[in-house]
Amino acid sequence: MNEDYENENTEQTEEKEPEEEVKTVAPEPKKKKKRRLKTWVMNLLFAIIGGVIGETVAAITSSVSFLKWLSYKVNLGIVEPLDINIIIAHFKFAFYFVFNPALVLFIILALVIGNLVISNRK
Repeated sequence: MNEDYENENTEQTEEKEPEEEVKTVAPEPKKKKKRRLKTWVMNLLFAIIGGVIGETVAAITSSVSFLKWLSYKVNLGIVEPLDINIIIAHFKFAFYFVFNPALVLFIILALVIGNLVISNRK
């Protein structure tokens, strides 16, 4: 009976689970990093251009009665300055975004056109 018990123990120790393979992630090639950076910069550039055009359209359409909805503005953030007074210095902080429908529409349109231009260049 002792021999059976010893045989079972040795069988258990002999059976080992196969080791899992460790997957290593290869670093990205420099060309891919540069391409991703260029894409990001181009998207930022197109978003800024879309914002400028959107603000211009909002300013122009504010006097047109049926397009006045494009110039409706919403402020998001700290509009009233936050005063911080520490005896030797006085700070005022105000940080806010101004959104209007024309701005949002033109930013989205510029990003779509920009992604089409970027994908055609590759």
